Amino acid sequence: MSSGNGYFDVEAGLYKPKSVETWGDFTADSTGNDWSSLSSWGLTPSLPLEYTTDVVDYGSIQLVNYFVTVNSNYAVNLTVYYGNTVDSSGGSIDSPQTISISPNQTLSAVKARYFQFKVSIDYDDSVGSDVDAPYFASIDYKVSRETVQKTLTDLDTSTLPQGGTGYGDDSFRELTGITGISGFTSIITQVQRVAGKYVEGSTDTDYYVGPQDSTFDLYVQETTFTQANVYVDKEPTPPRLYIYTGTGEKTDVVLDALVTGLPGIESDANGNIVQSQ
Repeated sequence: MSSGNGYFDVEAGLYKPKSVETWGDFTADSTGNDWSSLSSWGLTPSLPLEYTTDVVDYGSIQLVNYFVTVNSNYAVNLTVYYGNTVDSSGGSIDSPQTISISPNQTLSAVKARYFQFKVSIDYDDSVGSDVDAPYFASIDYKVSRETVQKTLTDLDTSTLPQGGTGYGDDSFRELTGITGISGFTSIITQVQRVAGKYVEGSTDTDYYVGPQDSTFDLYVQETTFTQANVYVDKEPTPPRLYIYTGTGEKTDVVLDALVTGLPGIESDANGNIVQSQ
């Protein structure tokens, strides 16, 4: 259920802050400060001005983006609440996780079913007039699973950061450097042809000696496998690649990949959550 700490000015069509002062503070005991001179309620706004939206039900637990656009006269701060269950009334999310958002911030997609947004302005009007007091003219919000695709070509996995413990069973490569995606939904890889690789041998007695070059240097066969498998874990950030030879040893390859994911999101200078440019 939506809620806020301000009031809706019907004539102006704006959501405004209530005043710090109350009717009890209006003494009406002097000229200019009396009932006949009172034409508007323009006193010190009670801040921050806050408004919390209704709960949005996406329908199922999915990795999604969230967007909020606020028409206001000052930049806003946002709080995103999300979770997978709601209370019996459906008006609030059970034990929600939160994301606090200020202007000019890079954001990520989240995996959840229910969302709720709180919009806040904390601008101190020291003059005490409601002419420049904060207001919300409109608040629009949505949850989306629209995707974008990016293609990677000739990616040498040996250039990627390594995670885990060396080349033990739990080691992996981190798929970094992909911009414009806030969350990954699919990563399809294609390993390029794997050929035996030779490096210069230190002595004539090195094993697996290959052909000599024009200077009669000998080469040692460093790799003998001719196939490789790539397994993807797209849940972590960044995603992980586990690469094995046909005999189950960890290795590196050159590959192409088709990456599908949710477009990047960020907060702009006014605090709105928008798609990254």
